[in-house]
Amino acid sequence: MSRFGKSAMRHMRHIFTSILVAIFILFILPVGGPQGVTGIAAASSAGGVEPTDKADAEDGGTALPDELLPGGNAMGAVGEAESYVDPAKTIPPPDMTVNGTRWAPKGAFVTGQVLMTPFEETCKVLGARGFFDDFTQVMRVHRPGTMLQLAVRSTSMTVNGERKDLPLAPVRIDGTVFVPVRALAEGLGCRVTWDEANKCVTIKLPEASGPSGPGEVSRGDGIDRDNNGWVISCSEEEYNLLASVIDAEAADEPFEGQVAVGAVIVNRVKSPHFPNTIREVIFQPGQFKVIENGRYKQALTGRGKEAALAALRGEDPSRGALYFFNPRVAKSPFLFKRPVTVEIGSHRFTQ
Repeated sequence: MSRFGKSAMRHMRHIFTSILVAIFILFILPVGGPQGVTGIAAASSAGGVEPTDKADAEDGGTALPDELLPGGNAMGAVGEAESYVDPAKTIPPPDMTVNGTRWAPKGAFVTGQVLMTPFEETCKVLGARGFFDDFTQVMRVHRPGTMLQLAVRSTSMTVNGERKDLPLAPVRIDGTVFVPVRALAEGLGCRVTWDEANKCVTIKLPEASGPSGPGEVSRGDGIDRDNNGWVISCSEEEYNLLASVIDAEAADEPFEGQVAVGAVIVNRVKSPHFPNTIREVIFQPGQFKVIENGRYKQALTGRGKEAALAALRGEDPSRGALYFFNPRVAKSPFLFKRPVTVEIGSHRFTQ
């Protein structure tokens, strides 16, 4: 090819390249450039909905509707594990009585015609034991024969496994969880009424539910030596033995997990497949490692006695379990094959 022909070919390639660059700049880059590509990828990973950052939401962008959030309700955005309540939309609570004793729960308020009271104080006053998991925001409430489960920002709860709607989701304010007191009380079998003459909410506890009013404390050391209110027969020696085993097995577990360990022993006593007394269940060969290695003899360092009392009174966070183990340590195929009832802390509970 002549020198002129080669020069013409180079010139044509330069023109063609320039045309391609112009097309890319004018048409492709605005759609598929760095910002566009990121948006498309994010939309694909989020099910095709392009996310909106905080700045966009504050500038009127399309934020996720609150009712689409887990447990969504009108209590405001999630934000740092706290739910927002507009003080302007709350009013002071009415007077309240529990079994005739006046009760003024700290921080209680009314919003949307729903009376909200602090969770821990409410459980104590109603003769129940409440557990709050700060990580999952889940609450469990136990009273002999009854177990409730509810959660912050969830508009439903379960009572012995049966789902119940709540008039308003529990809300956390400045570290304190508030719950709709009527729903919680009625779930525990209490009778809640409005005294029109005195403009007062009255709560009557069910029989044998614990304290008969706010601020009452059980007498003595809490040991019911006549076993009234206990679900199984237990001597003082067995009570101390149960507390020691709980402490040795679960001193580092949440209190709910300690009660659950005690409940497993209580459940075994009641089961036809195990011995009939606490002492016989605990010393049955090959059942508890802390018995084999002697750790149960060490001085109590946790809340073993308190957990033992709760288990003896019928509280059962284990949900009827007959076994418990740490799945990260246990190697027995027998344990892993059994039906799981619940996991609390590092322990798995099974039937």
